Amino acid sequence: GSLSHSTEALVSRVLPRLALACAAIVLAFGGAVAPATAATTVTDQDFTCKYPLLGIEPSDVKWTVSAPDMIEDDFTIDLDVDFVGVGSGFQDLPLEGLSSVDGTLDADLLLKYPSGQAVDLKTKIPLRSSALPSGNLFAFSGDYSLFLNGLGEFGRGTLEVQRAQLNLTARQADGTPITLVPLTKGLDGEPVTPSDADPSTFDAYCRQAVGQSPTIAALAFGPIGDPCWILGNCPRPQAPSKPTVTSITESSARVQWSPPSDPSVESYVVEVEGLSAPRQTGSNSVVLNGLEPATTYTGTVRSVSRDQSAPDSDPVPFTFSTQDPSLRNMPRPFGVYAGDYTQTTAIVRWALPENPVLGFRIVSPEGQRDEPTTVTELTLRGLQPSTEYEVRVQSLLLDGVSYSAPLVIKFRTAAPPLVNPGSYSVTGSAEIPTLVRGSMPLKGSASLTYSRAGINYAVEGTLALGQTTSRLVALSFLPVTAKIAFVSSGQATGINGGFANSLWLTQKVRIKVLEAKLFGAIPLAAGNNCQTKQLTDLNLSSGYGWPRAKGGLLTGTFKISDL
Repeated sequence: GSLSHSTEALVSRVLPRLALACAAIVLAFGGAVAPATAATTVTDQDFTCKYPLLGIEPSDVKWTVSAPDMIEDDFTIDLDVDFVGVGSGFQDLPLEGLSSVDGTLDADLLLKYPSGQAVDLKTKIPLRSSALPSGNLFAFSGDYSLFLNGLGEFGRGTLEVQRAQLNLTARQADGTPITLVPLTKGLDGEPVTPSDADPSTFDAYCRQAVGQSPTIAALAFGPIGDPCWILGNCPRPQAPSKPTVTSITESSARVQWSPPSDPSVESYVVEVEGLSAPRQTGSNSVVLNGLEPATTYTGTVRSVSRDQSAPDSDPVPFTFSTQDPSLRNMPRPFGVYAGDYTQTTAIVRWALPENPVLGFRIVSPEGQRDEPTTVTELTLRGLQPSTEYEVRVQSLLLDGVSYSAPLVIKFRTAAPPLVNPGSYSVTGSAEIPTLVRGSMPLKGSASLTYSRAGINYAVEGTLALGQTTSRLVALSFLPVTAKIAFVSSGQATGINGGFANSLWLTQKVRIKVLEAKLFGAIPLAAGNNCQTKQLTDLNLSSGYGWPRAKGGLLTGTFKISDL
């Protein structure tokens, strides 16, 4: 009794002082989505794997990779994996009641782009439960999807396997796990530690056969192999939309247009009569400077193809006039403002100038129109949500010919309502090296909503993680089993978008040790007496691509305070 009391007191003093400097988390958000149509490559690879009790055995992995014939923007790679182990087989092990084996294949993949840029892809492929067949073999199968971005590259790329490791659970017929003693040494005798803190799982370490190619799929980026490149008869790209000219001053103006849907368009050329040289740009607008006041300019915009042998598109003309400085002090409307926004409409209003005028000229997204002085508002329809527009209002002067300098109003239409709410089941793991041995398995749920914020989506919702059980160490040698909780505080918030269509998500949590037992039996102080002093920001990100309907993989490294 005195030993238990003194040990409990010792550990209860030590645990709160543990400095939890850095932790890591990996979460997979699951849903359902139909696979994309794609070309399929099947590759067989030979591996040697080391298992508990079985020892070193040969294994075969068949990778079935489905990827687009031609990769340009966001794309998906679907993996189907068939893993077959041969040798003595699990069914020959002296394990009473052994009926099936399931788990994950942890594969490190490498996506190589044509430019030589490479992206490491950490995958945890669920393996479906496999009943043990007769004979000296055992088999697993699973599938996994990668959501990536083509980065605008062109050429040939590859998908390669860098490393493979199994994390398995042996089960009785009723699903009860069978505990196996984990390996302490790898294939070459190097020290190894379990990949998680779950005593019902075990690891098997695998290595590819010597001299074997790591490539499991060749990928095509951009319009490769088009015979027009060789024949020199590539078609013209599509032309951009009719340009509009805004932000006109006495010496400058902005020309903008909408890009065509043609993926071969790489850039645009803007030519204006009276300016010295054409302007080439990769964006869909250009600012013209050095213009003469009170001057009418005509110009064209044309598309340029990335196929160098293709001619440019047909030119699309535009015309505009710079402001006349002599009209600066002429009576013009005042109080121009836009209100009553919706996603697709807005009302622009203005007031009569103090001095008499004959009417107004309004230049808006709907075009140019002239109105009498009895009209002092304009309703715009057919607008796009979350889009900035410009309206210019001028007075028609008493000479019936001249117009005052314009009064300009810019406004942005309303954002669409929350779209595509996502409800996800969450599985994953977390590592707190200064507190926990190995990683802790995590399960929970998430509910996220996405609302348009310019070209991106603002994300908010809830991320709830359940309790997990793990092994702790006190004073570097005292074994402690504990139940740990990541208790969410407030809403999860983030952004979905960027050039890679990624998800960045932050959830504030407090980490609690709900229950702790020394040697698995002696209870220690826990609950509200054993929790982080400050809230922790779980900063998670998805890497390339985030499919809102299906979910994906989020990872992050974060700092937490003392207990």
